[in-house]
Amino acid sequence: MTTKTFKRGDNLRFIADYLLENPGARYTEITKALCAYRGRGWDRGVYCRYLTILPPWNTGTTYPGNLWEKTPCGGWMLTVKGMGYATPSRDR
Repeated sequence: MTTKTFKRGDNLRFIADYLLENPGARYTEITKALCAYRGRGWDRGVYCRYLTILPPWNTGTTYPGNLWEKTPCGGWMLTVKGMGYATPSRDR
């Protein structure tokens, strides 16, 4: 049995790549794709921290508004800073 080795930041790179290829993707599409990439089952709330806007009193890292932002239609798109995390498909 072979196992995939994941490095720090792989989830962020995956989401950036996914949004680069699928701009306007919705929350559930992104989290289901990330679960498939990680080889685990999907359930509500899995990997939600990457797409949740934290309240001001929470000092954790917030990715929405920083690396990606919500579109008026309810999907997500990369910000300029988020594009720095994406790897063009030829480099993967």
